[in-house]
Order: sequence, then C-alpha cells, then structure tokens
Amino acid sequence: NLTEYKPEYTKATEARDQEQEQVQTFMDVNAASFNALAAKISARKKKAMAAAAARAEAAAKVAADAETADKTEGASEVGEEAMATEAAPVDSADKEAAANSSAEVAMEMSVEEVPKF
Repeated sequence: NLTEYKPEYTKATEARDQEQEQVQTFMDVNAASFNALAAKISARKKKAMAAAAARAEAAAKVAADAETADKTEGASEVGEEAMATEAAPVDSADKEAAANSSAEVAMEMSVEEVPKF
C-alpha cells in the first residue's frame, strides 16, 4: 500500500533536500572564497606593478621633455635666424647625438628590473 510509505517518503525527501541545501551552501561559500583568493594580488606583485608604472611614467616624461626641448630649441633657432644677418649652419650631428642620448635614457628607464626572491 502506498499510504503506508508516504511518511517514510516525506522524511526521505526532506533529508535529501536538506543534504542538497548543505552541499549547495558549501559549494557557494567555497567557490566564492576560491575566486576571491584567485583574484587577489600579492603585496610583492602590487609593489612591482607600481614600480613598473612609475618607470613608464618617468620614461614618458623624459620623452616629452626631450620633445619639448627640441621644439623650443628649434623655435629659438628660427627666431635667431630671422634676427641675424647671416645664420650659422646647424650641425645635424649634434642634433642626432642629443636625440640618441635622450632615447637611450628613455630605454634605460623603461627596462623592468627582475625582483629577487
């Protein structure tokens, strides 16, 4: 008779539902904890990332300063030529050496240091 098994069936389904809820809660909590730990960035890595960003910013500033210096230097040369009766020829080797030295400084600053453990 099915009516005789109904109380047992109800207890069994309640126990099953309770176990499923416990397993689901366990999975939700532990999955959330795992995701939080996986996304966490260590202090050492944060420090290295900040240092790399600072070096990149310094390199960009050096490049911008060099570009600004070249523009102002070029503008002052144009002004001097307009005022002078005879303009002296500009030595292209000097300009090239200045550009190379500023590029070398920018390259040295953009190289990342490898952290020592």
